[in-house]
Amino acid sequence: MIMYKKMSVIAFLLMGVVGGIHALPNTATEVLFPETSHFMSVGQQSTKPFFGQWASDEIFMDIDFYENSLSDPNSMDGDPCAGILKLMKGDDSATYTILRMKVTGKKAVGVLSDSNFKEQPMSAEVLPDGTMKIVIPPLPLIHMEGGKTIFKGEKILKRKVVSE
Repeated sequence: MIMYKKMSVIAFLLMGVVGGIHALPNTATEVLFPETSHFMSVGQQSTKPFFGQWASDEIFMDIDFYENSLSDPNSMDGDPCAGILKLMKGDDSATYTILRMKVTGKKAVGVLSDSNFKEQPMSAEVLPDGTMKIVIPPLPLIHMEGGKTIFKGEKILKRKVVSE
């Protein structure tokens, strides 16, 4: 087991020598260069804006519009999906599945599953200030004490910074 770890570190170092520091996986750079890994991961994230976590006060999105690599919490089998959209107000929350998205530059269009499990259109756009504008269909959040809030239309989200 120790030999395997030594070989992994050597392989990571060789990748860095041959392909430059950007050839190293994030986990390797965080271990080898903890003081700069935050800056490198920010640079790498900007090349794929439709990947990662985005949020506002009432909306949270975890997305991978490129590979559809996230596990769908609304699926019994955890099928892969393009993302999760979570609505929040107080202690109440509702989770919706982003089924698929097509990315073209700084814009993406696709569909999400509504509360009746029907496909509804959704779009996203990375704005010049680095925020993301999403346009969603009417999505209800049922409150535990009764009543509901409908989220719809344009919403602005900021990239969620992962704390170290």
